[in-house]
Amino acid sequence: MAQTLKEEIKLNIVTAAVKLFKSYGYHQTTMRDIAKGAGLSVGNVYRYFPNKRALYDEIIKPFYLGVLQITENLNDLMDQLSANEVSEKELMVFTGYNQFRILFEKEKDAVLMVLKDTGSAQFHETFEMFSKMLVDTYEHIFSVYGDTEIDYSIFAKAFSNALIYGFITIIQESKMEEVEEEVKRFMTFSFSMIKQRLMNLD
Repeated sequence: MAQTLKEEIKLNIVTAAVKLFKSYGYHQTTMRDIAKGAGLSVGNVYRYFPNKRALYDEIIKPFYLGVLQITENLNDLMDQLSANEVSEKELMVFTGYNQFRILFEKEKDAVLMVLKDTGSAQFHETFEMFSKMLVDTYEHIFSVYGDTEIDYSIFAKAFSNALIYGFITIIQESKMEEVEEEVKRFMTFSFSMIKQRLMNLD
């Protein structure tokens, strides 16, 4: 029973923090604000999280692990592509829509929380973390599809950053009920005929 109570308290803290971070941003939210939102004393909040950054990291952890799993799955898919066991269309659909859409729907609050403070150090650290995962994956994709003598490291980083900022633009400027369809269009456009486009690079 005691363990259940602890988990409920932790969930209350996380829920309050997400709501406040989304509304006011990371820097404008204090641990005292979070404690008040959770109906707890500040000291009790610190029993679960040593500082505000630890709480922030706890919130984005599921989304981070989800992106990590998608990139690992994609790398496995690339190996199948190399062996002609999967089509480019299947790769594009996997990469561009299904898996990422499911993850976004599940962790939407965490994504919106991060995007509240696009000028903050926390945002840029989070951005770099996700960018590195994507860069590694897209270098793999480009090396399979493209000229093996070309170094795709800078190209992969530029492409990954464009994807992330494109996604951010959609989240920030689209109506919430339109986000899913806009993401689908954007990712489909980004990955359509990627093999042909890479083969046209000198």
